[in-house]
Amino acid sequence: MHLQEIDFNQYTKHMEVTYRYSAYDYDTSMAYLPRYALDTLCRFLTRNSVPYEIIPVESYTPKMVKIPLKKNVTPRENQVDIINFLSDEKLTYHPLSAQCSIGKTVMSIMAMSHHGMVSMIVLPLLIPQWYKSIFQFTRLKKEDVYVIRGFDRLQRLWKMHEQGYKPKIIIFASRTLMLYAYTKTEGYADLPSYAEFQKQFGIGVKIIDEVHLGFNANVLIDLQSNIKHNIYLSATYGRSSQSGQAIFSLVFPTSVVYHNALRKKFTVVHPVSYSLGMGGDESPFVKQKGYNQALYENYILKILEFKREFMNVVIPEVLTRFYYSRHQPQYRVLILCQTQKFAETIAKAVMKYVSNNQFTDENGAVYSRSIGVFFSGTTSQDELQKDILISTVKSCGT
Repeated sequence: MHLQEIDFNQYTKHMEVTYRYSAYDYDTSMAYLPRYALDTLCRFLTRNSVPYEIIPVESYTPKMVKIPLKKNVTPRENQVDIINFLSDEKLTYHPLSAQCSIGKTVMSIMAMSHHGMVSMIVLPLLIPQWYKSIFQFTRLKKEDVYVIRGFDRLQRLWKMHEQGYKPKIIIFASRTLMLYAYTKTEGYADLPSYAEFQKQFGIGVKIIDEVHLGFNANVLIDLQSNIKHNIYLSATYGRSSQSGQAIFSLVFPTSVVYHNALRKKFTVVHPVSYSLGMGGDESPFVKQKGYNQALYENYILKILEFKREFMNVVIPEVLTRFYYSRHQPQYRVLILCQTQKFAETIAKAVMKYVSNNQFTDENGAVYSRSIGVFFSGTTSQDELQKDILISTVKSCGT
């Protein structure tokens, strides 16, 4: 049983351990493993005639609270079965694999409302969007929701708790929770433990969004958690590396992941080749771990000739071929970039393209296209409703 991820180090020319998926507590002499590694461990111990005993441990007692939904919040037909899965009282493990735009956020909020327990939402990004969605779909007050991003906010919550403050939903930035629950760096170690945090605040539901992002951190957080209901959300249940995928499949076996909501990700995929006259040398865009898109984007913006070619020829040609020529009013476009600067530059090219073209439906009626540029935490969420949306992977990815 291998609970570590390995990769080739170009500098040492050796395979090295990059991530570990187990933990050991020197104070209690207890080892922590992913739950679905237990059977493999038991078989290993039996095969080597090592006696063992399995002692079930109950989750921390959750605090019951009311998370009322607004009257107009009702599930769509394709959401009902998913919400039932997320709300199933008999399950403690609720991994959901569902395509983008199906409404994973609102369905999770509905499940929180059903469970009626203090909930903790762990997010690698998109904290403002989740915060706004909670008030969009529930009748909670501002004081019912507390956001922790950084040590100071966590320390402040403990001080407020001493004075009787009891939030119903706690939103935790993944990195902050990792430092608190596992790394326990200076400052965090002086606070009450993460185990005590779960007990004192009565956490009964834990939601991890985009569980494939920062997967190692999410697993290590899980190893330190003892919560009744655990919901994991992603449209991408997998890892790119072979060793990473093996561990991912161990943590999230196909048999326990709700896959029925996942339709075919792409109806048709059209790879588009283009040349900016820079040749085939990719070395300026390659770092130790491989190709780096941010370096490529910055390179294009730096060379005026390449920038003009990409913005004035490549972008309009792709839009004309795959969007403008299909002229369906219901069609929307999402253009994802690695860097915000590149996204802003593309937005100017798209605005020029739209202003120079008229869109007509099948009946010949002219309609307009709106353009939105969205960056998490800096622009309005209303931009997400535009017809042509330009954003970054971190702000608007899966």
